[in-house]
Amino acid sequence: MFFTLLLTTGFAFSQTKQDYDAAINKFQTFYNKKQPENIYNMFSQRVQSAMTLDKTKEMVTTMHRDLGEIKAHTFIKQDDQFSFYKLDYAKGGRLILVVCLNKENLFQNFRYNEYHTDYDKLR
Repeated sequence: MFFTLLLTTGFAFSQTKQDYDAAINKFQTFYNKKQPENIYNMFSQRVQSAMTLDKTKEMVTTMHRDLGEIKAHTFIKQDDQFSFYKLDYAKGGRLILVVCLNKENLFQNFRYNEYHTDYDKLR
């Protein structure tokens, strides 16, 4: 069971790829150390209102059980609003993480997609 959270914004933020890479690195560290509280603190108020701490804990617990640790993440692409990362998991799973950062480098949008190689269709 995977959780999908999609909150769209009507505007884009001007964060750089380096900002996104730093956020994904932190997310991977917190995920692998099973620290859902720290992941929750990476969410903007907007995301926190939809993805409670309890839901975040459930997501991390379920994903660790089903997929294991994140072994690697790879930047795929960035468009006007979202950045896309491929996540490779210890138990052989692979997902796409789609994120948008706000001005404070908190996740304004956060969702998982099934992995596929047709990156042009990602949205």
